[in-house]
Amino acid sequence: MTISGRKVRYRSPDCIKEEMIHLLERYGVNRFYIFDDIFIIDKKRVHAFCDMVDSLWRDGYRFDWHCLARADVGSLALYERMVTSHCKQITYGLEHADNEILKRNLKECTAEQNMEAVVNAKKAGMRVRAQFVVGLPGEHDGSVETLADFIRRCPADSMAAHIFVPLPGSPIYTHPERFGFEWNRG
Repeated sequence: MTISGRKVRYRSPDCIKEEMIHLLERYGVNRFYIFDDIFIIDKKRVHAFCDMVDSLWRDGYRFDWHCLARADVGSLALYERMVTSHCKQITYGLEHADNEILKRNLKECTAEQNMEAVVNAKKAGMRVRAQFVVGLPGEHDGSVETLADFIRRCPADSMAAHIFVPLPGSPIYTHPERFGFEWNRG
């Protein structure tokens, strides 16, 4: 999906380390939050980040970190590695729990993968925040009940529900008719 129209450029662990040291020393920061929702897709990058955090801890810096993640790409082993490098919380944009709604709205994971990710992150020792979207195209009483049941069973530590608003550049924004979605852009 293209929202900004730009390509992704990853920053090196050394560059990130320099910035973190600056923030730790100058401002006494004790927590970092990674807002890259595809952060855990590249496992080598995650391990390099964890190694960099470990080196900062060996140098006497004390902090923890949180991150956003996709539910369909992690594993218990990856989450355990993240916890050993002081990752305290992971936030998933689970969106919904009805597989037809997920598929219709181009989510590349299933409700089962969503639950597995939450369970594995909890098992690894992380706090988990789950975020859902209500009002997605195709939603109906039955799918809302499926979502409510999922929420009742989900072991996440905190949850949030957001009202659906298509982002400029997203397929639903650009071609709402393909999704059976009507809205006034004005």
